[in-house]
Order: sequence, then C-alpha cells, then structure tokens
Amino acid sequence: SAAADGQVASFDEYDVAYIGSEIMADSEGRATLVVEYVYTNKDTGDNSFSWSVYDSCYQDGVMLDTTDIYLEDGSSLRDNHYEEIPQGESLTVFETYLLNDLTTPVEIQFTDLFDTSVVTFDVDPTAIPNSFEEGGEEEPEEPEVPAGIGYAFDPDFAEAYMGDWHGMAVVYE
Repeated sequence: SAAADGQVASFDEYDVAYIGSEIMADSEGRATLVVEYVYTNKDTGDNSFSWSVYDSCYQDGVMLDTTDIYLEDGSSLRDNHYEEIPQGESLTVFETYLLNDLTTPVEIQFTDLFDTSVVTFDVDPTAIPNSFEEGGEEEPEEPEVPAGIGYAFDPDFAEAYMGDWHGMAVVYE
C-alpha cells in the first residue's frame, strides 16, 4: 500500500492515525504531499494538534518544509491545527509537505515530547492519487520596454539586500 493505512502513532500525549494522502499543488503551484490524519488528544485538559504533535517529514534524507493550500473561501487546509479539543476527543487534520520530487519515497516521523520514541509512516508518492501537473504554472512574461527607453537593474543593490526585498523599481528615461 502507499502507506500503512490505519497505522497509528501512539504516545502518552496524543495519537495520530494515518487516514490517507495525495499529491496536489500548493497555493504557489508546487508539488505537495497532503496527508490526512485523525488527531486524538490524550493529554490532560484541552490541547491542539499543533501544540501536541511532534512530526517531521523526510524525502531521501532531506527534511521537507510544510506549505499551505488555500481554499476558495480563503481558509487553509491547515486552519484547524490550533483548534483545542478536550481530552479523549478527536479531530481530522491535514498536513501539507512540500515535495522535492514525485517519485522518491517519503518518511513521516512522529516523536514524543522528549524524542524517546519514534513512529514512522512510509508513503510512496507513486502509489497515491496525484492531481499535480508539473509545468502547470507559467512564468510571468517580462514587460516589454518600448524601443529607445531602457531601465537599469543594479545587481549590487539586490546583493546588498540578499534577496530580502519586495520589488525593484524600473527606471524609465
């Protein structure tokens, strides 16, 4: 199977049951592994998935970043990660991991608070539904500059800000 369907990562503070996964495009058009879990709060008092669960995802030994998928109503697939639920209650949550490629197996690890116990779910990206299309996003075209009019790009300026800028001004004569 694509992963151990029905597998559960069980710890003193929480359980996370793997329900299923698929590959989709995130809100920036990148290949994303979307995993559906059922989180159960076993800790005393109210708690949330985000504050309870210690998870990480790896592909070929490289830890994957999480990303987001926004729905038409503006909500996110990850909106309920901070929703607090009472002890013994369960909540369906989605986690979205940014993939490096569409074929290399993925390993999702869950640990307890002190990393004394690890549970791993293995997901084969080639064996799960895939609605992601590579090359689906087109690069925006450069604006045409009328003949005789130019603009300057100062690479030293851009380098000084190490890419941490919100846009460059185009200077026309």
